[in-house]
Amino acid sequence: MIAPVGALQHEVPTGARGDATLFDREGYGVGRQVLAPEMLRELRGPLIETLMTDGLVEPVEGEEDRFLWVGAEAKAEYSRHGGAIEAGIQELTRSGVGAEAIRVIWGRPAALWEGGARFIPMVPGTPTRVHRDGWHMQGVGAPEDHANMWIPLTQLGDGDGALAVAVGSHRIPDEAPDVPMRHPVHLDVVANTGNGPPAEVLAPLWHTTRFEVGDALLFRPDIVHATTANDGPHLRVAIVLLAQDARLPLPVSAGLSPDVTRPLSDVEWLTLALLTVQPTSPWLARCAFYSRGIIGRLWAEQPANLVESAFTTLEARELIEPHQPLDEETSSIHRYFHATPRGRLDACQWLTTRHRNGSHLLSLKLLFCDWLDLETTELLAR
Repeated sequence: MIAPVGALQHEVPTGARGDATLFDREGYGVGRQVLAPEMLRELRGPLIETLMTDGLVEPVEGEEDRFLWVGAEAKAEYSRHGGAIEAGIQELTRSGVGAEAIRVIWGRPAALWEGGARFIPMVPGTPTRVHRDGWHMQGVGAPEDHANMWIPLTQLGDGDGALAVAVGSHRIPDEAPDVPMRHPVHLDVVANTGNGPPAEVLAPLWHTTRFEVGDALLFRPDIVHATTANDGPHLRVAIVLLAQDARLPLPVSAGLSPDVTRPLSDVEWLTLALLTVQPTSPWLARCAFYSRGIIGRLWAEQPANLVESAFTTLEARELIEPHQPLDEETSSIHRYFHATPRGRLDACQWLTTRHRNGSHLLSLKLLFCDWLDLETTELLAR
């Protein structure tokens, strides 16, 4: 069990913007009312209704954001209810609201990882786990280019199981692995071996705070964190979103975030470029991204599911449209699409513009520009 020694200090007040430099130094930021409380209450609504129907929680008179836990302590009794808020979590990411809240706290543009949302309930008596995350090791960039946003869906005071962070622990590596490593197999593996820093080192670093619905805690994945003890009688419910700096390439492991406000990924831009050149089906686009395909040869092979997801994103943004009326007897994978006028304009602008961290796509852009008779002066400028 951990014992916080003080309150988290790095807060971003309502209406303010976070400082990325300060966040990098402290490793965390508390955003006050960065999300609309009513939206979060609506999100948790189906979950609470299901739990009440099953006799696991009861309302607390006069407190709309607290729920008395009257069920069993076994996690199996309630974790299955997370599906009740899945649609709400998807809307939080799809609408761009989640990414905007992260940007407010972080001071950086954020891109969400698809499938990175987690539902984390905590009943009274649930044991705590001190750890740091390693999901960022799948991505592009350094640990400071990634962030978790922890969003409580219930009001949390002292003893309600709020999240705590060991401030400054992102600068303290884990203890050595159980079996010595002759050669590090990953840039971050020495700092994150799975054997966290000793408890006596972390003890004076633990800090937490109280949370109202609408508040959120953003923190680096490599900062050591843990839930405080839920000593009260109430259910604690939270969700977590995973994000990276949107200015970095989205790695394959991140998937394609459904956030409609985020920048398009390289896979999506190249899919749009294909559809600007000629009508293409999802199957033919997938072929282009295989190892022997034009994109796979000049860049890198990409998973088929990312290409198929790109069609969904581009059509939702009205950048592409079906090339012919839908035939119900034809599988959707063989339907052809082409770029809309706006999609073609956006694709041509992307193809002819030189972007930071975009040198890996230069040969492909030059090829597409040749196919589309586009001017490459800016693209080749140094």
